[in-house]
Amino acid sequence: MITKITGVLRRLDVTEAYVEVGAFEYQVLIPGFVRRQLQAKVGESVTLMTIQYIDGNPQKGGRMVP
Repeated sequence: MITKITGVLRRLDVTEAYVEVGAFEYQVLIPGFVRRQLQAKVGESVTLMTIQYIDGNPQKGGRMVP
């Protein structure tokens, strides 16, 4: 499980933050109050606490989708 992500905040959308960690860029869903706190931090290093949610039902042949 991913519990924390630290990297450079590349951009913000209404409900997402895009964080660059090494060669990867992660899309992290965020609530409005977090977006407002991050608006001045684009281009800076940030740390976000996360909850990784995986949806699906493998017992019935379904796929697990993060």
